[in-house]
Amino acid sequence: MGKELAKQDNLITPDTITKDDVKRLFCPTATEKEIAMFLQIAKLNQLNPLKREIYLVKYKVGMAASIVTGYETYLKRASRSGQYGGFKVWVEGESSLMKACIDVYRKDFDNPLHHEVDYAEYAQMKWENGKRVPNKFWHEKPKTMLKKVVISQALRFAFPDELAGMPYVREEINEEPNGVEVVKTEQITVEPLVESPQSPEDGTGANKPIQSTTTANPVEKVNKTLSTNERFKNALKALGETDYRHILDKFGVKSANEFKAKEKAEEALKALEEVSIIGEVFDDKV
Repeated sequence: MGKELAKQDNLITPDTITKDDVKRLFCPTATEKEIAMFLQIAKLNQLNPLKREIYLVKYKVGMAASIVTGYETYLKRASRSGQYGGFKVWVEGESSLMKACIDVYRKDFDNPLHHEVDYAEYAQMKWENGKRVPNKFWHEKPKTMLKKVVISQALRFAFPDELAGMPYVREEINEEPNGVEVVKTEQITVEPLVESPQSPEDGTGANKPIQSTTTANPVEKVNKTLSTNERFKNALKALGETDYRHILDKFGVKSANEFKAKEKAEEALKALEEVSIIGEVFDDKV
């Protein structure tokens, strides 16, 4: 596997990687819809899985896959800004009262950004003999794990332009098959956009079914006679809140009504609809 990845390193990029590459090299148990979402996020964020910048994690067939990155990727993106000035991280307390603290320095900040994370809120747990206990990594290296969480969160706060929409790091997502997920996705609503419904396309492919996933444009299957707000609602329904927000975050918004420009809203819709329609087509074949 290592040799195969090395040979492909110069060939596969976030723009050229295919669903077959993901299935063969990274996550053979992932569903087609999960792979489609993984590819879209890798492309939007220019993350290369061969360089360990993004992972598709799935431990058991039937479980939802997680799309994660490493905090080292956050550090690289922060450094590219030209404003990164380093950080100081430390741990206070012990056991369930432990917390990790960090000061992140930016060259254009007068004072460092300070952030803290409590062990009780982020320790990843699993069920064992009827009790909730820390999973293997949080049991063996609780300070290291908590530091990774606080570093990642603080870097997102300090460098929002560079890290908007990036996947969370592994340490923020519970990876145990029987665990309890500790990162909650807040509820979002899609509010009406003030605009008139779009006019129909002029005849070619507005409702055209996809015959081949390698040659057809999946967005052609979208009914563009619907209003922009209705299309956002359909994308939310098709993808679910977590995947929907992953993509909206990349465009710097939390809900559809926050878009200021119609062109930006259409760009986001294209990304959302590509994933939702690709997943729908693949799911129909199962």
